[in-house]
Amino acid sequence: MYTVKVSREGRYWVAEVADVPGGATETERLADLDHEVRDLLAGLLDVDEGSLELAYGSRAASGPENAGAWEAFVRERDEV
Repeated sequence: MYTVKVSREGRYWVAEVADVPGGATETERLADLDHEVRDLLAGLLDVDEGSLELAYGSRAASGPENAGAWEAFVRERDEV
């Protein structure tokens, strides 16, 4: 299981994967974040994207302007 910390930095959503050198990526759309993280880790670790177990946490996705987007991301991720 890989722990992914997500924060909002300007117009980007930034994901940092604990204990994986080079394990950081960013995207403008929160909806694309899971794919970006899986693609990054698959390349870094030479594994299949579907085999990765990820646990997401939000460091700075709070506040009214980001709360709705974060909740939608979590719902969509859980449905997959």
